[in-house]
Amino acid sequence: MAAPAEATPARFQPEGASTLQTIVELVRRTMRADVASIVSFSLTENTITWKAASGLRAHVVDDEHPLVQPITNEVARRSIGANATSVVEGIGVRDEFPARDFVVHAAEGIRDLSFTPLKARGEALGALIAGYRSPHHFTEEDRQQLEDLAALAALALDNERLLETASAAEGRLRTIVEAAPSAMVMVNEHGCITLVNEQTEKLFGYERTELLGQRVELLVPERYAHSDHRAGFLRQPSARAMGAGRDLFGRRKDGSEVPIEIGLNPIQTDEGAFVLADIIDITERKKAEDALRASEERARRGQKIWEQTFDAIGEGILVHDYQMQIVRCNVRAAEMMEMRPADVIGLSFSEVFARLFGKRAAAYYLAEDRGASCVFEVETESGRRYLVSIFPLPLRDGDSVSVVTWTDVTRFVEMQEQLSRSRRLASVGELAAGVAHEINNPLAAITTCAEATIRDMRRNDETLALAESHQWSYYLEEIVRQALRCKEITRGLLDLTRQQQANRVMCDLNEIAAQCAKVALQRAGTSAIEFEINLDEKASDVATDAAMVRQVLDNLLSNAIDALGERGGRISVSTIRDGDRVAVEVADTGHGIPSDLVAKVFDPFFSTKGPGKGYGLGLAISLTLAESLGGALSVESKEGAGSRFRLWIPRKAEAQG
Repeated sequence: MAAPAEATPARFQPEGASTLQTIVELVRRTMRADVASIVSFSLTENTITWKAASGLRAHVVDDEHPLVQPITNEVARRSIGANATSVVEGIGVRDEFPARDFVVHAAEGIRDLSFTPLKARGEALGALIAGYRSPHHFTEEDRQQLEDLAALAALALDNERLLETASAAEGRLRTIVEAAPSAMVMVNEHGCITLVNEQTEKLFGYERTELLGQRVELLVPERYAHSDHRAGFLRQPSARAMGAGRDLFGRRKDGSEVPIEIGLNPIQTDEGAFVLADIIDITERKKAEDALRASEERARRGQKIWEQTFDAIGEGILVHDYQMQIVRCNVRAAEMMEMRPADVIGLSFSEVFARLFGKRAAAYYLAEDRGASCVFEVETESGRRYLVSIFPLPLRDGDSVSVVTWTDVTRFVEMQEQLSRSRRLASVGELAAGVAHEINNPLAAITTCAEATIRDMRRNDETLALAESHQWSYYLEEIVRQALRCKEITRGLLDLTRQQQANRVMCDLNEIAAQCAKVALQRAGTSAIEFEINLDEKASDVATDAAMVRQVLDNLLSNAIDALGERGGRISVSTIRDGDRVAVEVADTGHGIPSDLVAKVFDPFFSTKGPGKGYGLGLAISLTLAESLGGALSVESKEGAGSRFRLWIPRKAEAQG
């Protein structure tokens, strides 16, 4: 089918001008007026425009020569808002109606005239004017007749205005369509193209004459439309949403496809329904969107990997914003608080820090502002140690967050302390090895002299009886034991740097405990200290090194006496049978040990005694001896409630097991 040369929507041909001219002729004849005219008002421009006139001699009024005059008098202004006919009598004769205020009518020699308002849909459109050159009396019948004619004139004037508006709208539409940066196609209710612009020719490769009158499927075949956006507007132009959308494809003249986006604008006219389609080539946008989707997918994958890595890290990590609110939390950090990561988000950093490391640690370490990067060590109430790092991280928007990480360095610190202790013990060992010979020589002399004195006393009955009455034998025997103990202590200093082998033989543990308690009672030398001994008969026979056990008990009893001090108290020595193990317990009612120091009491050179009262080696040596015996040394203490030490050893040697 050949395309027509032109195919356009209905053109609006104004025909109101001839109608208005017919009405003014009718008014002039009916009212026997010298002149009659229809005017329109423009309040924004303060003008009166003569749309049609009859009987004018000095002016020509027609479609090509409209007469426009300014509104120069109050009569005209009042008539604009009036609802009934206004009469002016005596133009140029009466002072209130000077000729200069009625330029057009004064030029025609008009003396009396009437203004009848023209209104449509409640809006003042203009006025119907009838004028007379000689005096004229306007009767009520004249007024009624003028208002009837004015109703007819108002209808014609309103129709003319509508036609002019429609014509102007059509012109603007064509101008807009042609100037549009995208392809514009108007389709009638039969699906035929009635209007295209230059951009349509460029996009699809057709000449304008090749498109006008053709079916729109020529440009947008339904098989090229996405399943969710069928070109339903091809059949139903009034259903705007059916054909609008993206992911559509147009077909060019050469048969190639082009991705397009269509926007539909229904237009209803007297000649039928039309659709103005705005067609945009989205080729570059599709490429950009594809690239953006690929970039977003890479970003999502990267974020997922980052989140998995963040949660897989075995150390705790927190991120808080400038308001100190948690915005990120990994799994390890949440587990330490027995919470889920999502539940931690939004909590304050101080609250989370207190949950992790304790309230006292939070009060101490968060007391000052740590805006810059910082690293510090925190010790929890349970004794765990963590190395905490806080460093700010600036964001692109000028804001910043702070990343908080912490590492459990308890084992590392313990190893450092063990290494330090080993170094100190090595120094002690070297010192002990150097002075052992010097100490052992006087000790040997003391032991020899004490043993000789004992022999001499026992040879003479009189001397022996005197010694027994004064406990000299006991004192001399104690001198020998303590001298031998000093030799053992010297050996113990050396044993701190090497594992000592225990000489296990069957012995009576209860007897050892009782003897050590008796010696401690003599050493206390005050009635303020009360000793209590509780021996379990089932714990008597033990295969162990008696000397090592005695050395440990002597040290524990000595510490208990020092803990009671001058105020006195009670020391209890007990033996306990527990399966294949036995224990010797030394308990006191002294001042106790603070909870934060209990874990350090077995460290070498650590002492809770005052200056000059201890060197912190007793418990360190005792722990080494307990381990050599195949057992352990434990402590329970509470500040202000005394201490309880227990030496645990096996009942039988491993070779006898």
